[in-house]
Amino acid sequence: MIIADLATGTAGLHSDRIRPLGVTSKTRSKKYPNIPTLDESGVPGYEVNTWMGFFAPAGTPKKIIARLESGIEEALKMPDVRERLEGLGMDVRSGSSDEMRQVLASDIAKWSKLVHENHINVTP
Repeated sequence: MIIADLATGTAGLHSDRIRPLGVTSKTRSKKYPNIPTLDESGVPGYEVNTWMGFFAPAGTPKKIIARLESGIEEALKMPDVRERLEGLGMDVRSGSSDEMRQVLASDIAKWSKLVHENHINVTP
């Protein structure tokens, strides 16, 4: 058994050696719409998403941040870049640094709660 992001699992999904049981997102994958969500498969409320983001050091001037955001958005609009990422099963989108902060805050709250409620020790 493996739980992996779709980009990692794509090669296996194209073989006859594994059988996908579900995706961990709230909605079905655009690339693999026949694979049900784990929620649909009997694990209600289960949602784990992977994402990639770009980060800059704290205190980076807003003008530089705006230029980086613009460049990333421009790159993600390029058909060859978009096709390559979507071909790996990624849901491609671009957002602002404020949106990235919201994603981080949401994930920190979600996983902190899980760690606290289950008395998980995360120190090395």
